[in-house]
Amino acid sequence: MSFFHWTCVGHFDPRTVWPGDLACSRPLDSERVARLLAEYPEDVAAHVIVRDGYARCDWAALGWVSEPVHAFAHRLAREEGCLAVEQGREVVYPPEAVRAQREEWKRYEAEQRARMQAQKLERRAKAQPGVASGPSPKAPPELIEQIRQEVAKTLDKDRGQIDVREPLGAQGADELDTVEVLMAVEEAFEVEIPDVAATLTVQKVADIVAGLMEKRNR
Repeated sequence: MSFFHWTCVGHFDPRTVWPGDLACSRPLDSERVARLLAEYPEDVAAHVIVRDGYARCDWAALGWVSEPVHAFAHRLAREEGCLAVEQGREVVYPPEAVRAQREEWKRYEAEQRARMQAQKLERRAKAQPGVASGPSPKAPPELIEQIRQEVAKTLDKDRGQIDVREPLGAQGADELDTVEVLMAVEEAFEVEIPDVAATLTVQKVADIVAGLMEKRNR
């Protein structure tokens, strides 16, 4: 564990905060920074560096100076109406910016998972070219309805709005939506579906799943 920490204070976009890429929408008010620093011991000022429009406040986990430097950083963020960012990466103030960053991280992680899954399915399809397009047994109605429900949930629609024979892409599903549907189906039925094309239909997905389950149970 490192005993050296810092808080960056500036007008950052919480959705794009990243180490080494702290871009400010506008610089801090230098007069406000100087006025606030004057209220603290000189040792605090020695740990505050203003550069590129924001303030970097260095403080150690041990030592008396850590508390006033940390307190100064958060006070500056409050009075300036901007962000406080720990270690140049994690937004800690204000609360709404903390939430915005977490939502952005979740969105990014979801996109990365979907992209990796799509690549995985694409590689699988190339390795097994006949699985998705070969003949499959007709899926039972209950299986079709389960998959129809997954599509409706992903697209935020009522189940009755989903046409089982119309391509998912024509019903509002983009590539990410299609991958999310297939990932949910794979998990629910413990199968691996190689085809991620938006031309898939609920019926076709259900038929593929039925065929894979039949093959697995032989």
